[in-house]
Amino acid sequence: MRIVDTLHGRLKLRSLKYILYVVLIVFLMLSTLRCGLESSRSYLNPPDVVDIASLDSQTFHFYSTDKNNEPEFQGFELYYKFYTDTTNILADTNYTTLDQLKANGFNRVTNIGNGDSIPLIKVQTLHIGSNFEITVDFSPIRNSSNPEIFSATDSIVSEPVEIGRGVKDVFEVYKPFLDFQTNDLDIGSEIYNSVVNDNTPLFIVLYVLSFGNIFSDYYYSDCEYLGYIDLANITNIKEYFH
Repeated sequence: MRIVDTLHGRLKLRSLKYILYVVLIVFLMLSTLRCGLESSRSYLNPPDVVDIASLDSQTFHFYSTDKNNEPEFQGFELYYKFYTDTTNILADTNYTTLDQLKANGFNRVTNIGNGDSIPLIKVQTLHIGSNFEITVDFSPIRNSSNPEIFSATDSIVSEPVEIGRGVKDVFEVYKPFLDFQTNDLDIGSEIYNSVVNDNTPLFIVLYVLSFGNIFSDYYYSDCEYLGYIDLANITNIKEYFH
C-alpha cells in the first residue's frame, strides 16, 4: 500500500511539474509576442501614397483604401523631422519601420487639442475600408495658424484637426510648428543656428503609418514616405525662432 501511495505521489508531482512547465512556456511565448506587437509593425496595410510632396508644396497627401480594413485598424500616425539641407533628406527617404524612424530622429506629430490621443488621424468605423484622401496642410502657418489635417469622405470634407510637434514646452504642453527654441529636442542647436544666423530654409519631412489597437497592444504598418516641404517658402519662419 505504501509503495502504491509513493508511486501515486510521484506521479502527481511529475504531473504538477509538467503543468507548471507548460504554463511557463506559454507565458514566455505570450510575453514575447506581446512585446513584439507593441514595438514593431504587424501585417497592417499602409495607406496609399500617390504624390510625393516637394520643395514648393504646402500640403502632403495620402489615401485610405479598401485594404485598410483589418480588424485592429483604427487610423493613421504621422512622424516628422526637420532639415536645413536637402542633401541630408535624401539619406532619410527609404525607412520602412517605426523603429527606424525613431532611431533616426523622427518625432510623432501630435494633436494640438489633445497631444496624447492616438491615433492622430482617427478613421470612423463607417469609413473603414473606404477610399478617400487625407490632406496635411501647412499653408495656415502663413497666417500664424497651426497646420491642419482634413479628409474627404463621400465628398464631405471633415472638420480640420490642428496639429503640433512631438516635443513639449516648460509647461509640459506639446509645442506648435511656429515656436522654436535652441533647446527643442526636435530642432537642436545646429538647425536653430543655421536658420537664425545663416537664413537657411527649414524643410520638414513626413512619414505616415497605419495604426491598430487591440486590448492596448499597438500595431503599425510599414511606413510610407510623404516627401518634404520648405516652411520658409510659406512664411518667414525665422520670426518664430526665439
